[in-house]
Amino acid sequence: MDSQDKKAIDTWLPLFKGFYNTMWDGDSELDSFCEYNEVSSDDVEVDWLGYRQEVAVSITSEIEGKLIELGLVDSVKFETIISPNYYNFVNDSIDVEIIPIVDNIVSYIQSNYDAFDTYLKKRYTSRDGFTSFRFNSAVEWTEDTSNFTALGKDSHVLGAILDFALINEQVEENDFYYDVINNVCFDE
Repeated sequence: MDSQDKKAIDTWLPLFKGFYNTMWDGDSELDSFCEYNEVSSDDVEVDWLGYRQEVAVSITSEIEGKLIELGLVDSVKFETIISPNYYNFVNDSIDVEIIPIVDNIVSYIQSNYDAFDTYLKKRYTSRDGFTSFRFNSAVEWTEDTSNFTALGKDSHVLGAILDFALINEQVEENDFYYDVINNVCFDE
């Protein structure tokens, strides 16, 4: 195995769409907890930072398992939650450290090149209300990453490639919901 294959890269956790106004915001869990315990939400003191931390660590582990199963990474390690000051343009993200299996990623992209190009066009094409600062074609990404071997050049690249792979394999964020929530202790 090439030493390049073992280099850890800091990036963002693919597939995770944030906490604000998503299935991970904790509202339904609070409602269920209150209903089950026959209490008002006003009577429950929730450690929201602790809840978010537990969710972030758990979903990182779940996504790591799927990426290992796909043969694209050796590991995904949780680092921190990044939250914007204002939620009008972006949502929370999870910073992670990933050890990619570069040869397998190169093969995966080459085998799914047209789908990757479609993903890039959909995600990174500028439009009203959104200015993209990223290339939106597979040809440009191929050139910019030296045929997908320079994955650490830009901290965004590896996360985007792995996001594409998961979406391409029809993996969805909600596939992990029950496993993540079962790992989270909501009432402490």
